[in-house]
Amino acid sequence: MPGDRGALERKERSEALLLRLDIPINPDLPIVENSNEIRLRDGKEVIRRAMCLFAVSYAALESVAGAQSLLERWSLTEHLSPKERAFLSSATPSHHDRVQFSWRCEAMVPLMWATGLMEELSFPTEDFNFEYLSDFWKTIPHGFWEGVGTRSADEILDEVDLIYRLHWAVREAQLSEMPVPGGLDEGVVMERHHALNWLIGYGECDWDDVTTDT
Repeated sequence: MPGDRGALERKERSEALLLRLDIPINPDLPIVENSNEIRLRDGKEVIRRAMCLFAVSYAALESVAGAQSLLERWSLTEHLSPKERAFLSSATPSHHDRVQFSWRCEAMVPLMWATGLMEELSFPTEDFNFEYLSDFWKTIPHGFWEGVGTRSADEILDEVDLIYRLHWAVREAQLSEMPVPGGLDEGVVMERHHALNWLIGYGECDWDDVTTDT
């Protein structure tokens, strides 16, 4: 099929990088989609999703009232996912929910990279500086998403392919009760995989229903 060569080369590049870093690979994992097989979300949608992710992570780590104030300022309440809306409206969110939603700032990072707000997407070995993210987003005005675009589908698919294979290595280590290889942070890998799959419309799923198959 046209385009298969590009997807295979992408797989080979990812595998070569993982081998250099002593991270196990599974050569039987299939190639990811080609650019003509995905529905890449537009910049406006991606920025809005990133802002919602910041709001719920801010609610989990800092202040629910502060997060709600940001969402009202940005007029983004209607863009929350059902699970996000339930979390923010809960009078007594559980410790488990707070922990889960605190990780959403890591899902935000690849979306910021995809829209050019970050020059590079670092290797997922440690969590991002939340204070830095907070200082940035709290100054952002309503309508920030207007005119924002995304990187090329090929650039994004390079990261999709890489995180897919990294997530396999993480899960394989967990199943084998072995240390996670390459200094990878399991939580960061999982959140990035979720965000990147959403970004390319994997499974045509809304945010809450995105899967991270390996």
